[in-house]
Amino acid sequence: MFPILNFALMFIIPIIVVGIAKIIDNKRNSNIGNFNNIFEEEKAALEGIIEEKISEVKDNAIDLEIAVKKAGFISKLMEEDLAKLNTKEDFKNRVNNIVDENIKYSEDNKKNIVDMLHNELHKATESFNSLLEGKRDDMNKIRDELEDIMHRLEIGKESFEKTINGVYEKADNKEKELVSDIENKYNNLDKKIETLFDEKKTDLNNMSAKYHSERTFARKRAIHI
Repeated sequence: MFPILNFALMFIIPIIVVGIAKIIDNKRNSNIGNFNNIFEEEKAALEGIIEEKISEVKDNAIDLEIAVKKAGFISKLMEEDLAKLNTKEDFKNRVNNIVDENIKYSEDNKKNIVDMLHNELHKATESFNSLLEGKRDDMNKIRDELEDIMHRLEIGKESFEKTINGVYEKADNKEKELVSDIENKYNNLDKKIETLFDEKKTDLNNMSAKYHSERTFARKRAIHI
């Protein structure tokens, strides 16, 4: 028997007993010969009332337990859906941060290498100028050597820059491919999450409609009983 039904019967039964006692007291002063017949009639009427009240309490207890179970189940599904939505937002933020860091690192690193190359060339030029000032007698020879060195350095610089640019071009292409792949995977995951969320939302709506239908049916049934 349902716990709620037991609780209700604890109050209904004493009320019924008191009612029977009052009926007996009221009839006690009437014809003693008709007492048994009157008592049986009243007893039958009270038994009918008792059965009707017990049936109502049972129906109400069933409706209450169904409502509690439905509410608990719906609450659990909503918590799971909210958790999935939060996970989806965190994943999106992490992907965006990774992409931004990779792009920033590539640009900064490329600039640092080019700046370092120019600084080294500038230092070499200053060193050669100092050497020219210290050795006037060998100025022409040293100048020719310096021009040759500068020419080779310039060629080396251009070659190095071409190599660096080629490396970074390949790196940029790889990075774009990686970013594109990450974005595609993220978009696919996002679509799957949205689809799952829509399915869960539809399930919740269906369960809610079914619950209201069952509850309405139970109430109509209780009224007919």
